[in-house]
Amino acid sequence: MNIKLSAFIILIIVITFVIWATASAQPTIAVMDFTGRGVTKDEAAALTDRLRIELVETGKWKVVEREMMNALLAEQGFSMTGCVEDKCIVAA
Repeated sequence: MNIKLSAFIILIIVITFVIWATASAQPTIAVMDFTGRGVTKDEAAALTDRLRIELVETGKWKVVEREMMNALLAEQGFSMTGCVEDKCIVAA
């Protein structure tokens, strides 16, 4: 009986830990570059960077870096071309 009780307690602890770990995970977000009306590109870029910094500092979000976001978007764009054969790689 003690073995079953111990196994049950361990199972409860593991399940609790998994639920806690999942619930405390930070959502991952990306902030696209702003385009402004009546502001320069540099001002829009500065505002975008400031928003990214503020989101990171809250500790509630995991913000994807700009270089990683651009690489993911380029990869997504390539995958959407439908090019899956060696013949069309050069065309893409």
